[in-house]
Amino acid sequence: MNRKTALQLALVLGIAALFVAGFFYHWSRVHDNPDVELKTRIGAWVGAICVFGILSYLHSENVFYRVFEHILLGLGLGFTIANVIWQVLIAKWWEPMYAAYKAFYEGEATGQSYWDACLIVAGIFGLLWYFQYSKKYLWLSRITIGVTAGAGAGLAIKSESIRVLPQITSTFKNVIIGSSAAPHLSVGGRFWLSLENVLYVVIVCCVLYYFFFSFRRDSALAKAPANMGRFFLMISFGAFFGNTFMTRVVILIDRVNFLLHDWLMVQ
Repeated sequence: MNRKTALQLALVLGIAALFVAGFFYHWSRVHDNPDVELKTRIGAWVGAICVFGILSYLHSENVFYRVFEHILLGLGLGFTIANVIWQVLIAKWWEPMYAAYKAFYEGEATGQSYWDACLIVAGIFGLLWYFQYSKKYLWLSRITIGVTAGAGAGLAIKSESIRVLPQITSTFKNVIIGSSAAPHLSVGGRFWLSLENVLYVVIVCCVLYYFFFSFRRDSALAKAPANMGRFFLMISFGAFFGNTFMTRVVILIDRVNFLLHDWLMVQ
């Protein structure tokens, strides 16, 4: 048994020991708190078992972990399908369309009823997706695929333009802040703001220069801005990674808090 296997085995045994100790501690706390509802205790136990099942992946990918992984994926998929059926198909498609045709039948149609009646076209387009299972009529599904891809590309370009263009325009900083640009700041405040803008512009130019490959960088003078741009990129990537790590730590703290307060009922 090598060192890695021994550490993994010790980790699993520690988790198992913690689970057994938690069982007896939880049992004693339930006797001390008889007012706790049965469904609350069952929910806490189910949650604790799921947490330990996922944590068993720290040893290796095992059957216990896969069971809870598949449960998570199944619940997520089932929730998504149910949400689409009730929140989209029924609430936003079937009910308005049914109300529109009912209004036409009863002679109480309004201007909105004509638009809602056109929702049947969306339903027909949606049904065309299922012609992918037919070799003879596969071309019909490509109509819907083309419409969906075109609409999705248009919405993506629009959202990216709205998000990116303000970022591009905000990179044009005034490197010399005068009294007219910031009359509410003192001389020292304008100096530090100017220095901040100069640093900002230098970082943007160096990073852009790092991705500029139209000519060779043979001299040290040509390599210096690119090296600085790479340095600034590493700083930003490190900040992103640190933020991601902090998010995972927050999730771990939340699960530990669940085990201590909801499962073990530690006050």
